[in-house]
Amino acid sequence: MLLTFQESWTNAYYPNSNILAAAFLFSGFLMSIRSRKPTSLIFAGLLLGLGVWMRFDALLIFPALPLLSHRNSWRETGYKSFLIGIWAGITILTALYLSDVSLREILLSSQRHFQLRAATTPGLGIPWLGNSNVKSHLAYFSLFNLALLGLSLIFLLSSHQWKIIGIFGLGVLPVYLTYLGDLTTPKYLLYVTPFFSLLAVKGWRNILELPFKARIVWIGLLGLLFVGQYGLGLRLRFQSKPYYYAADPTFAHLLRTQIPLKSVDELSLVIGAGARISTVDRDRLFSGILYAPLMWRTQKTSLNSALHQLAERIDQSQQIPVYVLVDEDDPLQQVLIFLFDREYRCEQISLRERTVYPCRREGDGHKVVLMDIQGNVTRRPEIFAENLAAANVQHFFFVVTAPWQEHLIDQHFLNDPNWEVKKLNILVYEFGF
Repeated sequence: MLLTFQESWTNAYYPNSNILAAAFLFSGFLMSIRSRKPTSLIFAGLLLGLGVWMRFDALLIFPALPLLSHRNSWRETGYKSFLIGIWAGITILTALYLSDVSLREILLSSQRHFQLRAATTPGLGIPWLGNSNVKSHLAYFSLFNLALLGLSLIFLLSSHQWKIIGIFGLGVLPVYLTYLGDLTTPKYLLYVTPFFSLLAVKGWRNILELPFKARIVWIGLLGLLFVGQYGLGLRLRFQSKPYYYAADPTFAHLLRTQIPLKSVDELSLVIGAGARISTVDRDRLFSGILYAPLMWRTQKTSLNSALHQLAERIDQSQQIPVYVLVDEDDPLQQVLIFLFDREYRCEQISLRERTVYPCRREGDGHKVVLMDIQGNVTRRPEIFAENLAAANVQHFFFVVTAPWQEHLIDQHFLNDPNWEVKKLNILVYEFGF
């Protein structure tokens, strides 16, 4: 059941602190629940402390631990929780000291995160949620999951199973209260996936306990939801977003129909990847979920090919240094990794409206300056032009990874006589003044 929440395995496809923290966190939770021995509880505290050291927001699911580990005696539960908490605290403070990180730095980093808003899909937001939060939930939940969760909640409330409801609430609510309005990526929900899975399993067990005919009907409906969203891909073509492209792969087209709507004009059903959902941590799939690894492979192949072409142009350039500009975090990370792979060593210089990374390649001393300029949150061409001009560079390469950026440059800059722009590939443009 855990794997039906795609974020439980999506996180494992790219290096991130969530998956490292989760490994220690869930191991510590499991040991806390299954053992009563003091040595095991101390080891559980060590694991939980290491999980928090990896990511401090892992603390948010700690309130569920006493109720999860409770058996018969609240006195025993209090003793276990105290012992685990003491050793988790010692581990956290020791690890922070040895890694030369202060609590103040962690809190300041958290504050910066909550002050930012990801520049994703303006106008999609819902009051108190926002655009990124909507996308994160669309990517996290499937209709199959939601059906099981809904059935489970109805059954638990009607049968007054308050312990299960309490475990779920204590595990999930602190995360939502912390990230509500700032859920820029579904990976922040990784820690609460076991709690949602617990409810989904309860829902499935309730179905198995129904009378035969009702059981067959519910299993059939859930089977259709599972096959329809995991095995089949539902795609939409947006009039308002011509840059929105279909995800790969496509093995067969089953249905295509025109829709007389203002924003959406075509719906199609395929065997393959369905509608893409862009997040801060790259694309997820709303349907055709099982084909996500193939989609990521195609995207990474295109990315590597585009960056290889950029490497050739940088090596051929007579400009010293060569300037590469980005205005979002994703292309910044991609270009930094690309430079590191080619034996460049980079420093970081923070200026008022941009961050600059002077890079030098070991051996021949070739210089590249990577500039992270101010982001174009509103996606307006005039703002993009102002941000480029503020960089005060006459010739540079610009790297995009979002389709809307490619569309903006193609529509407003590529054929504009006031700009000298050459499109090298779907990700890299060469600008000159």
